[in-house]
Amino acid sequence: MSKLRPAQRDAVDRMHDGCVLLGRTGAGKTMTALGYWLKVHPQQYLHVVTTPAKRDAMEWEADMAKMGLYLPPERVISWNKIKDFERLEGCFVIFDEQRVSGSGKWVKSFLKIAKRNDWVLLSATPGDVWIDWLPLFIANGFYRTKTQFTERHVVWDPHTRYPRIKRYIEEDRLERCQKAICVHLASPLDTTRIIHDELVSYDSQRYAEVTRTRWNPFESRPMTDAGDLCRVQRRLVLDNPAREEAVERILRGHPRALVFYSYNYELEALRRVCERLGRAHGERNGHRHDPVPVEEEPWVYLVQYQAADAWNCISTNIAVLYSLPYSWRQQEQAMGRIDRMNTPFDELHYYRLLTYSSIDNAVLAVLDRKGTFNEKVYERSMEGTQQCNSNDSSSNSTCTTSPRTSGGTAAARPCARRSCRSSRGRGTTSSSPTSRTGSSS
Repeated sequence: MSKLRPAQRDAVDRMHDGCVLLGRTGAGKTMTALGYWLKVHPQQYLHVVTTPAKRDAMEWEADMAKMGLYLPPERVISWNKIKDFERLEGCFVIFDEQRVSGSGKWVKSFLKIAKRNDWVLLSATPGDVWIDWLPLFIANGFYRTKTQFTERHVVWDPHTRYPRIKRYIEEDRLERCQKAICVHLASPLDTTRIIHDELVSYDSQRYAEVTRTRWNPFESRPMTDAGDLCRVQRRLVLDNPAREEAVERILRGHPRALVFYSYNYELEALRRVCERLGRAHGERNGHRHDPVPVEEEPWVYLVQYQAADAWNCISTNIAVLYSLPYSWRQQEQAMGRIDRMNTPFDELHYYRLLTYSSIDNAVLAVLDRKGTFNEKVYERSMEGTQQCNSNDSSSNSTCTTSPRTSGGTAAARPCARRSCRSSRGRGTTSSSPTSRTGSSS
């Protein structure tokens, strides 16, 4: 316990079995969880379920060594192997990162383990919507089954071909359940996040024509659904030379940088940029897990959003968001890769590449609300906008569409180049325009 900071010791005093320890990326959740185990369950065997990256790097064993303790490697497994712990009984289990949303095999194994053992879960981004919290609510005894939860709190959308949640009811009870299991760990970081929104151009005429005709020019066929519309619009916005030139200009000013992307065609574009700059680069995605090429400066590390958790890089203070992710959770995980307790930098700079397109405006609005982008709601908002434009052109009348707020996107708003400063030292956040252009790492 002497290794813990005051904020961590305070969190240990407030923790309880079955709680979710909430803390920003890099806040020290691992050491806090170990401190709770030593204080409350020192006689129980410790087991850890974590990500493959942390398991392979033996991060939990290293943190145990800092406390003068030894954790056998066989007691640390990845989420892919969680079924191996189903027969544990009377142990203390730490679940590292939130991987128990939905109703798949991992959730079933988690519930079996939670029933026979004491446990806590660590996460910076535990859930975007209430249904993500259901396994944690069931494990804590608030609900017996998913059916009981949905019958009490879920209103289904009757106009879809598959089960889709339209809205939630009795949210005050859900908020009480959430408050009962969440323990917040205060962030000790004194770094300042500075977000630079860089406006780039795109082929607006082609974008408008494709949106109007609903024709997929990349596969020469009509679009089939809302997801198809969003994928085509995003590719028209993302796959263009102007965006490559923008990221190339940013990288020329910084010898070390992380670049986050979503799609494979973005990766191909980023590889071309690295080749033109003569930069060494590594990749982290579903196919490759290269180490950060810190020994070959200047370097660039290309990271797919799906792989942007459970690792860190303190060799740079520069991160570029080549495209916007659909989820605030993914954006926060990406930004957290360089925002660590042991970073040597006081200021961290994030460059987000944006356009004036409707798809970028809609996604950005969702990120500002800390939500998740909903393609179907976005398509309905597009149809409403087109209907208004049609009415305006035919009758000179005024038509206004209101933003949709039930799990989808808000009304499109213009995005401009801006720089937002987010102070992390005291847990406060403020945004204001500034003329800063960033500092090199």
